[in-house]
Amino acid sequence: MINTLTSTWFSILLAVAVVFLAMQGGQRESLVDWGIEFILKVVFVTLVYKLLSAFLIKHLWDT
Repeated sequence: MINTLTSTWFSILLAVAVVFLAMQGGQRESLVDWGIEFILKVVFVTLVYKLLSAFLIKHLWDT
């Protein structure tokens, strides 16, 4: 149950990140800058996802 829930949330976050990057596309100076920015955003989204999932799992386990 929790695996399905977290993978669904991760897919939603990934889709949001892709849409956000696509919207930013008009402002990119160079491919290198865009690549670095993309990697940083993926790392940030992954960290937020890990923290949220850890918090939610702990919170759900405690109830």
